Amino acid sequence: MEKIKIYNLKSKSKITNIIISNIPYVVVSAWIPFVSIIDLIKKQGAAHLLEHLYMSRNKDFNNEIEYLEYLEKNGITFNAYTTTELMVFYYIAPLESIEIATKTFLKTFYNPTYTNSDLKKQKKIVINESLVNYEDPSSYIWRLRNKSLFQDEFSKKDFYGTYSSINSITINDLKKICKNTFTNSSISFLIISPTEISENIINLFNKFNFEKDVSIKTNTPIFAIKDIEEGKKTTREHLTVSVQIPYPSIINTKEVIVGNLIRDYLGNFWSSVLTSELRTKKGLVYWVSTNTEYFSKYGLLSINFSCQKKDFLKIKKEIQENLYFLSKKLVDSSILRNFIKTYISKTQCGQNEALHNLYWFGSDIAFNAKPLTHEEYYRKLKNIKPNDVLEFSKKYLKKENIAWITIQS
Repeated sequence: MEKIKIYNLKSKSKITNIIISNIPYVVVSAWIPFVSIIDLIKKQGAAHLLEHLYMSRNKDFNNEIEYLEYLEKNGITFNAYTTTELMVFYYIAPLESIEIATKTFLKTFYNPTYTNSDLKKQKKIVINESLVNYEDPSSYIWRLRNKSLFQDEFSKKDFYGTYSSINSITINDLKKICKNTFTNSSISFLIISPTEISENIINLFNKFNFEKDVSIKTNTPIFAIKDIEEGKKTTREHLTVSVQIPYPSIINTKEVIVGNLIRDYLGNFWSSVLTSELRTKKGLVYWVSTNTEYFSKYGLLSINFSCQKKDFLKIKKEIQENLYFLSKKLVDSSILRNFIKTYISKTQCGQNEALHNLYWFGSDIAFNAKPLTHEEYYRKLKNIKPNDVLEFSKKYLKKENIAWITIQS
């Protein structure tokens, strides 16, 4: 069973404690919405670079290696990531290290230490990461997605930044971001643990806060759909393809659940219609993977595959026909029930995994939405009917909303 407890801190931040009995670990994490960075720093790659540099150590440690060795000595794993709207930092630790993990996490989060030398090193790392990403079509495809879907100038630009933009970022640029974005009222903490957190843990949080607190203004990207074909031409006639369908006004939990169900109806499973038709029956693709992403005010469905260039039009027609079917006819209720059972079975396999739970609960608490336990989600999922899928598809799966992005390798 999962339980949710929320604690309001003296700093105006809050802790959401997800209690999952019998897990052998604890997750301590901070979630920061940072859309306003686009108004603060007109330099591509600044948010991602800050994620690399921030929390690389605190004043108790002479260097990053010493800090990381201390964490690992106590069984603590540290990582961070950045999306188009969020920056996330997290520790995963054995239960017996919860106080050490919490204390070190808070010291480092509220009082990070980094120098120009650290910044120079992280710039090299980020540039190398970007180069690796450019070489991998499946990783690079999302860069093209932003060009094809978003109208505002910042969203169209490269998330990683360019060599020149990254090298132009200064310590003062990053401090400006922190000062205006890392604020008490904008930050949400998520702790996942097998038992309710103690008073000692809450007291540790109450000892920390940011001196300045300002409200964060968020913007909703404006979609401007267009198809993009980009890539290096060689003698190989092979394409990496991503079909992107935005949900510009996703409004409630039910729509999110229906969107996820359509995702799995189309791809990811052997029984999914596109996998079955394009791989099992016709052998045109190795696999069809589908993904949904949800942000503060919109959502996105991706359909991804690789194919021979000569087969692309046949595959495109098949995908268009299946999307058209969903918006015009009711899916058979028995087929829908099978996908619901498959999704629940698959998700239950990961329910005790730290990263699964971090992602499952995190984005909701970051945007002040009530997180759903797995059981609550499953109950809502079981109530979805064919007509719900039809109404959702009519609203979002429109031909004019679809962007086709291809890379020729």
